[in-house]
Amino acid sequence: MAYCKSCLLREGTFNVRLDGNQVCNYCRYYKDYLKITFNLDDAKKKFVDRMNKIKGKYEYDALVGVSGGKDSTFVLHQLVNVYGLKVLAVTYDNGFLTEFAYRNIENLVKKIKVDHYFHTPRLKAQKEFYKAATLKIVNPCTACATGGYFLALKICHERKIPFFIHGRTPYQMFSTMYEGTDDPFLFIMEMNLQEHSFRKIAGVYKPIHEHVRNYIKNLFNNDQEANAVLNEFFLEGSEFNSAFAPESLAYFLSHAYNEQKIKRELSDAIGWIETKNDTLLSHHDCAIHDAVFYLFQQLGDADLLEPEIAAILRMGDINRADGKKMLENARRKREKPYESIKSLCQVCGIKEDEIEEAVNSNRLNLSK
Repeated sequence: MAYCKSCLLREGTFNVRLDGNQVCNYCRYYKDYLKITFNLDDAKKKFVDRMNKIKGKYEYDALVGVSGGKDSTFVLHQLVNVYGLKVLAVTYDNGFLTEFAYRNIENLVKKIKVDHYFHTPRLKAQKEFYKAATLKIVNPCTACATGGYFLALKICHERKIPFFIHGRTPYQMFSTMYEGTDDPFLFIMEMNLQEHSFRKIAGVYKPIHEHVRNYIKNLFNNDQEANAVLNEFFLEGSEFNSAFAPESLAYFLSHAYNEQKIKRELSDAIGWIETKNDTLLSHHDCAIHDAVFYLFQQLGDADLLEPEIAAILRMGDINRADGKKMLENARRKREKPYESIKSLCQVCGIKEDEIEEAVNSNRLNLSK
């Protein structure tokens, strides 16, 4: 199989297309657009300008979604202790938080002294969301990545908090970016680089919300279940208006990302303790992480880590030899994570053979 000479992504996986020079569409888009558009210094200036403009005008300056992982913890710590913001920390309690996550959340709330609460959506809606994402597209992460993200904006709207500031890494943000991408987060991130304007935010977010709502609706077999989930997790596009429209801000779009430095700073500041088997791109705050990656491998000859590793390579944060080794490790067949799959089945109210049927069905669709 042919692969990109720059980032090592394989042609035919993840919509990868190679040109005559054996360079993929991801690398071309990064070089010709993303690397130019998302300038760290310019982005940081825009971030600081936003904070100065809004600080102190509302009950809270920002909302941060805290998962118990290092990235969201670091963002919260920086906003409170470096920028001096009044932050509301919210944890989306989806039923999959690990003991590691709970322990870290308890510690950071105590050490950073920030207002925090666990947001638990109505159980039936949450269960149906994860169930639909698992059985329709074999990707329960859709309910987290999409549902949790737009739920945060919904909370911001209801509590009149101007910013939802998240800790997605540059590797996560740029892992799905290529010319013609349908990732709505690209347009949301582009707004971070413009002058702050509720009117402009509303204009961009309205169609994005309608697009995502329609995508989520198509995961369900009946409108009643779909509407219950949409009403629980999403705003109507029409609820964004020029008077007040909360904005999603990517902290690591305007601040350098260095995982080892983040760990050291958190260790010094709040006594952060990492797990013994902690590695780059690991997620010890989620009980179904291993199940999700295992199931994706069952769909075809690819691993979910590949686009993120390719993004690290593309951005020059690891050398080619290390990137190649990481990709080889990611592509190895994963052992079946029985406990992780059990957690997924319990929360979703489904049986393992239903998941296997969904895998087989989606595998057939991919081969057509």
